[in-house]
Amino acid sequence: LVYAGLSGVLKTPPAGERADFGSPVQPNQPVGVGGDNLTCEEGVLSAVHDMQRRMVAVLKLMATIQANQASLREEVMALREEVRSSQGPLREEVVAVHEEVQSNHVSTMRSINFFSDAVAGVSRRVQAMSEELRELREVMGGDEDDDEVAVGSSAGAPACTNPFTPCHDPLAVPSEGEGPQLQ
Repeated sequence: LVYAGLSGVLKTPPAGERADFGSPVQPNQPVGVGGDNLTCEEGVLSAVHDMQRRMVAVLKLMATIQANQASLREEVMALREEVRSSQGPLREEVVAVHEEVQSNHVSTMRSINFFSDAVAGVSRRVQAMSEELRELREVMGGDEDDDEVAVGSSAGAPACTNPFTPCHDPLAVPSEGEGPQLQ
């Protein structure tokens, strides 16, 4: 009966108006098509039939939703399977790239260590040759008048140990076009 009242099958007075109990149509009495009064039983049956029609529509809608859900589930499962199947080769490729990067890193570090050791060896050899040259100059002649020996054996000059940069004599006069040489 509540549903019948909400759906308009039962006549209720508009808001703010009072029910006229003397009129042929009383509040909450079923009203038939064309204004004919129906019995309470007919009104309830009409409301039940209306509810049944609506229930059938709702059930059809639910069936459609369930069918769509089933197709969506199948599509999701297919997508998951596709992702799973594509992950295998992708993982293998990532592992291969990672191993290659690691191998390149190890090779690069070995090369850096080799060149570092080579530079250190060359530096030690240059230092040793410098010492030998100094000793040879001292043995060959301690003549201080010889400009070449005096300039080359200056005691206060720092030793040049880097084999990749030229060692400049701080007392040498720059050649034409060169700026001052600072040590």
